[in-house]
Amino acid sequence: MNMAHYWTPKNGQKSWFHSLSWKIVLAFLVVNLFGISLIALFARVITTYEFQNFLSTQTEQTLVARLSDYYQNKNSWQGASTVLRGVRVVTIANQTAPPAERIFFVVDTQGKVVVQGAGHGLNDIAPQELIHKGVPIKVNDQTVGRLIVDLSNPVASANAPGSLFSFENQWPLHNRFLGRVNQSLLYGAIGATAISLILGIFLARRLTHPLQEITAATRAVAQGDLNQQVAIRSNDELGELARSFNQMNASLAQWQHLRRQMTADIAHELRTPISIILGHAEGLSDGVLPASAETFHVIQDEAERLRRLVEDLRILSLTEAGELPMNIQLTPLHALLEQAVTAYTPYALQKEIHLTLEAAPNLPIVPVDSDRILQVLSNLLSNALRYTPMGGCIVVSARRDEQLQIAVQDSGAGIAPEELAAIFHRFYRGDKARHRQDGGSGLGLAIARSIIERHGGQIWAESTPGAGAKFTFTLPLSQTA
Repeated sequence: MNMAHYWTPKNGQKSWFHSLSWKIVLAFLVVNLFGISLIALFARVITTYEFQNFLSTQTEQTLVARLSDYYQNKNSWQGASTVLRGVRVVTIANQTAPPAERIFFVVDTQGKVVVQGAGHGLNDIAPQELIHKGVPIKVNDQTVGRLIVDLSNPVASANAPGSLFSFENQWPLHNRFLGRVNQSLLYGAIGATAISLILGIFLARRLTHPLQEITAATRAVAQGDLNQQVAIRSNDELGELARSFNQMNASLAQWQHLRRQMTADIAHELRTPISIILGHAEGLSDGVLPASAETFHVIQDEAERLRRLVEDLRILSLTEAGELPMNIQLTPLHALLEQAVTAYTPYALQKEIHLTLEAAPNLPIVPVDSDRILQVLSNLLSNALRYTPMGGCIVVSARRDEQLQIAVQDSGAGIAPEELAAIFHRFYRGDKARHRQDGGSGLGLAIARSIIERHGGQIWAESTPGAGAKFTFTLPLSQTA
């Protein structure tokens, strides 16, 4: 494997040492080294301390046992020093320089020194504070003396500053034991560090692999390829990031499709009236068509249709950019609804459709742009009249709840569930086969949504196929008087 190739950046990417993977591995390594070092240090200190305590206790017990056996056999302390002849005791803190004399001594029940040491001569009377600290020497459950370790004596403390001691001939074994323990701790720390490094590399690759996939997909999207989906490998934050990317990319693809569709629709919408106008103009110029009022009316109608389309596009563009001027004034909502219903009543009568207003009596005066709200109602009512059959009914309702809700409900064929989310898009029409002149420009609902959102409200559609459709928009009460 060519490691130089592995670590070398390519395609404008950073080297591994500058990557998130390396930072994660380094973080794992530093944290684990710190933790392992602390654990090893504490283990070494505690092990040494406890082992030294064990040695001291064992040494004291051994000395007490020898002295007890001696007294039991001799029934006296006379010549007790002989039992400890050749026994050398050293402190743990001063292993390399054993003391010149014993750091312990033995007293009988009257406190008289029977085994000299630590600066206390034979037959001396030991201080009471040292006697009380001594270890009892018992024979048949009777205390016959005490073993006293005196490290406060100047001679003893100069050579033995530590308070823990052991037999000199046993110390090499103890020293080897502690050395093996420390060696084991060192090997354990090295092994744990190696394992943490391997785990860090594994987890870093595991964590950064989804990010690398998302990065590669993002570069592809930046180059115009929107057919990118990354695998969702977990339910954590990385999985949520991948899911959000897929949703974003799907939305971008949908918006690109809608943009292309909108461009094609605009071209078609503009081409149709322009073609009719040009055709009639050429017919008039060539004398093919008579210069009659009917011919001029056709040209005028198509020009008016073209003007409405351009105006709708302008309004939609300004509204979505937040630049549409709004003339907000206090307006009685009930009067506004009556005005809209009255304006469309003749059209409803022509189609034998029953158009009614059902408004709650407590409707407030609202600060709105009345012309824009009328435009929203006009778009909703014109759609309802277009898709409601003869003999049907349309109900405009309004009520005050947590918000002001205004609804326009018809008894037409309804809207398919899969189309409800798309009907507010530009140039969208559920009936693809409907002629443009009969079906409108497809901008009315998009304009209505933009106007309502500018007022701080929401608009949505509800429908059951075969049972009509209901369009509802709201105005927050905080904007009402």
